[in-house]
Amino acid sequence: ELQRLAEGMTTEPRTAEMLESADELGRYLDCVTENRVDDLRRQLSQALLHVGLARFITEVLAPLTTLVGESWSRGQLQVFEEHLYTEAAQSLLRGAIATIPASAVQPRVLLTTFPQESHGLGVLMAEAMFALEGSRCVPLGTQTPLWEIAAAARAHVVDGVLASLG
Repeated sequence: ELQRLAEGMTTEPRTAEMLESADELGRYLDCVTENRVDDLRRQLSQALLHVGLARFITEVLAPLTTLVGESWSRGQLQVFEEHLYTEAAQSLLRGAIATIPASAVQPRVLLTTFPQESHGLGVLMAEAMFALEGSRCVPLGTQTPLWEIAAAARAHVVDGVLASLG
């Protein structure tokens, strides 16, 4: 019952631009549910090239990732479909991050997830945003034990740690 009510709720009026954006997100999600991973990769790549990395993350990837997660939690996506989406998004982000010139300046930021968190797409989005701003990133991947986070922070002399809860 709560799920049905939540699906019908909106917190703000929907503008034509928001509806267009929702339709676009729905098209990406259709690629996932219809097992058209190559189409998904191509469409996401085109969106990245069209709007740039920062806007791509905030306007496309973050809301799409939320939509994928919500669809999975409602039983509308299989686990393998969520994993295929995640792999496609991570591959695209890693490629984009690789094109950003490495910065020799501070701050240095360590990025990871806590031991119980296996989802790393949010951390990867944060890494891209930090890199765009000139930060030096030290990505550890997911599920790093707490003592290892502390050890890595000391070893890499970082200025901050971003550890995702999920």
